[in-house]
Amino acid sequence: MNARKLYLIGKILSYIPRNVLYLIGGFVGLFLPSILTKRTKILYKNYSVIAPEKNRKMLARREFQHIIWNYIDFFRVPYLSKGDIFKICHVIKEPKVIDLYFKQKGVVLISAHLGNFDFASSYISAFEGVETVTVAESAGPGEEIYKFFSKCRGAFGMKVLRLEDKMTMFNLYRALKDGSMIVLLGDRDILNNGERIKFFNTNASFPKGPHYLAYKLRKPLVFALVLRNPRKRRQYFVAEKEIKFDDLFSKDEKNAIRIIMERFVKELELIIREYPDQWLVFQPPWLNK
Repeated sequence: MNARKLYLIGKILSYIPRNVLYLIGGFVGLFLPSILTKRTKILYKNYSVIAPEKNRKMLARREFQHIIWNYIDFFRVPYLSKGDIFKICHVIKEPKVIDLYFKQKGVVLISAHLGNFDFASSYISAFEGVETVTVAESAGPGEEIYKFFSKCRGAFGMKVLRLEDKMTMFNLYRALKDGSMIVLLGDRDILNNGERIKFFNTNASFPKGPHYLAYKLRKPLVFALVLRNPRKRRQYFVAEKEIKFDDLFSKDEKNAIRIIMERFVKELELIIREYPDQWLVFQPPWLNK
């Protein structure tokens, strides 16, 4: 599907009440596990690692529902105002990562394929005065899809860099040094050059980039997510945890970065255990060997 058709879908969705879209999406999601059998098998394998005691059929149905609802909200983003964004993800207190961003003049926000990670990029970019930079893969999804997703992610000013560009790491470093918020996903080692860390009952590969940038420039590293409220499916909430590493500067760089990664993976594991049906990964990190 080309970008033009995706724009048209987003435009059409913007005219349909969100509650109606959610009702239809939730119904369709119930049947997808039986239709997309190859993907369902991958999810079952994931559940055998992350939630072996839970009903995998029920988890798969919920996960496909989350995926559909996520796309509904993400495709509508270019047609929403900042006020609309904050109504969908309403928080009483401003996220800690925003406060750290202004205090420290730059922060690394590491996220994961949990909750609605695409909508999260719009949410965090909607805050006044926040300059955000992220990275997106173009080779896998293709140029048309890359352009469409970049437009959606950039609806509120987020700058999107190509993962495959050799200058991307340098540009991220420079942006963080200049005080931007770097927003990166930390649970998929797409380039297959990461570090293997103990994760649940196995070892898995995770990217080093977010941790390296935070450590090298001594900027705050915050693990933050926009998760779906299990009781109010049309409402999101923010979960965040600062990954501290002030105690590691006396160690050599390689060991320090590995310890930071282990701290992040521990927090990632905890949140996945709590919301296994919201970890939307069909390429789990233990596949990278």
